[in-house]
Amino acid sequence: MSRSAQLLGHTQAQTTLRYAHLHDAAQRRASARFDRFVSHTEQAAE
Repeated sequence: MSRSAQLLGHTQAQTTLRYAHLHDAAQRRASARFDRFVSHTEQAAE
């Protein structure tokens, strides 16, 4: 986490932790979109 804080310019780890959940939410949304895409592609192939 400290490397992430450095790259983001955060001087306190607490600041990075405050925003870390936003990345998780974006990753879950992207995963859900990919899942829908794959499901749709598989159904079209049938």
